[in-house]
Amino acid sequence: MSVENTIRRMGATASTQRPTSGVDDYGAETLTFSTSISSLKVYLSSGNGGESVRYGRLNNQYGAYGYVLPGQDILEKDRVVIGSKTYEITSVQTPNERDSNDYLAFMVLVLNLTKP
Repeated sequence: MSVENTIRRMGATASTQRPTSGVDDYGAETLTFSTSISSLKVYLSSGNGGESVRYGRLNNQYGAYGYVLPGQDILEKDRVVIGSKTYEITSVQTPNERDSNDYLAFMVLVLNLTKP
């Protein structure tokens, strides 16, 4: 089975959200997310989890990898929403730099589960 067929057959339907910054009534910067791709097939693979201390607080982290078809308008810091879970994209990679869009081409998204 080709990579393309695996993503199309076994991938979950997701949407992506792109951050936009603005200013609130008090002049503070705000960050809002709006949907940029409403129907995206993502084959999700479990990554590793861990804990980190940030601002004196223990944070649990869950990582995953998402495989999508090439040519998608996806950037780092976008979010992927699959069902009730939201993942922040920390990296977008094109293995072997295959931009020919053949049946072996795909993109890898490095994901971190955000807090609900």
